[in-house]
Amino acid sequence: MNEIGNRYSASTCNEMKKQDYPKNLQSRNDAVGGDLWTDGLICAFEYVKGQGKTGQPKSGAKVLSAQYSLKEASRRRIYANEPENVNSNNLAKSPPLKDSAVTVKDASYVTRDLNPGEEFPRAYWEPIGWDRVYQLVQMLQADDGWGSQPIELTENEDEVTVTDLAAPYWERPVGPTWWCHVAADHPSINAWLSTAQWLHPAISVALRDESTLISERMKHLFYEVPVIVAGGLLFELLGQSAGDPLAEEDDIPIVLRSWHAQNFLITALHIKGSASNINVLGIAEVQEMLIAGATNIPRTIHEVIAHLTCRLARWDDRLFRKSIFGEADEVELKFMNRRNHEDLHLFTIILNQEIRRLSTQVIRVKWSLHAREEIVFELLQHLRGNAARSLLHGVRKSTREMISEQEAVRGRLFTIQDVMQSTVRAWLQE
Repeated sequence: MNEIGNRYSASTCNEMKKQDYPKNLQSRNDAVGGDLWTDGLICAFEYVKGQGKTGQPKSGAKVLSAQYSLKEASRRRIYANEPENVNSNNLAKSPPLKDSAVTVKDASYVTRDLNPGEEFPRAYWEPIGWDRVYQLVQMLQADDGWGSQPIELTENEDEVTVTDLAAPYWERPVGPTWWCHVAADHPSINAWLSTAQWLHPAISVALRDESTLISERMKHLFYEVPVIVAGGLLFELLGQSAGDPLAEEDDIPIVLRSWHAQNFLITALHIKGSASNINVLGIAEVQEMLIAGATNIPRTIHEVIAHLTCRLARWDDRLFRKSIFGEADEVELKFMNRRNHEDLHLFTIILNQEIRRLSTQVIRVKWSLHAREEIVFELLQHLRGNAARSLLHGVRKSTREMISEQEAVRGRLFTIQDVMQSTVRAWLQE
């Protein structure tokens, strides 16, 4: 793996110039990972566990124990009317607690991960770059048979799916916990994944090519659901890149092809369109949460997956309400406010065109919500941990509420059409 990593690094430097992904993707990264996250790496984090309170007592704990013993002995002397030995090592002569803080290698680690009143550094997610990513993938145990069975999915092999090519089995969680988020259309990412011997070839193709079928269910459902294959979980999440409202840009659908095995997660971002600004707010929120750090940060890679699912779903719902459900309300307001001031026949023709367009979009929203519900249902079968499952249950509940809201919007559009037709008939009779 060292030789592969070195060859890839050398070929990247010699054969292609450094290509920066759209700057807006890294606008939030400048303060943290500006030098780390390059060549298609949107962001990457490794989970660093905090020092627990169990195990061997630290120097600070020893001081606290000694001080407590002396204080307890002094208290007993007072109640027993015993004079306290002034020359003994009493509490006043003991070293102050602030001079016996928990010893760590990096002082910045203490300042970042110790809050006032805390005795031990807490866990956090550390931003990492390509150097650390190469080290992490070298630790992965790959199947020796993968390299001897090269697999290529051509355009004519529409019937072949990833699950047909990769043997399904599940590996137990081992190794470091880390998340790597990349831009699937970047040349460096394409080269990195295509030469990754730690990935099954079919998984590599699935991450790079969003059109590759994951399983047979896609042929019947027209959306992908998570599957256990090649030692891990292959799945995709749906979302949107929010357009710039000042530039009147449309929201662009995105697909997040994801691969989870052992304790790591790789997500590949596929953009279903073109825009000057790529702004996937759900992923950006998870990234900012890991950068900021807190007591409620994800502790496992399953929780990271749940947070990504939750944040992408919430922003989908917000954008659906703004751009589609909100427009349906505007159509109703237009009709109510202008029906007495316009040529009613021409006005209803224009509004009917808008209603047909909105009805089509509402139906697409319905299918997107059903796809999300199925994806969340499958994730609940595979992800573990109370925190992760609680987030997914919340997503499933909000999705069902959105489906009901979508049905109400669709019904309101039909009601507006009926009212317009009745109004036009009455106007013609006059």
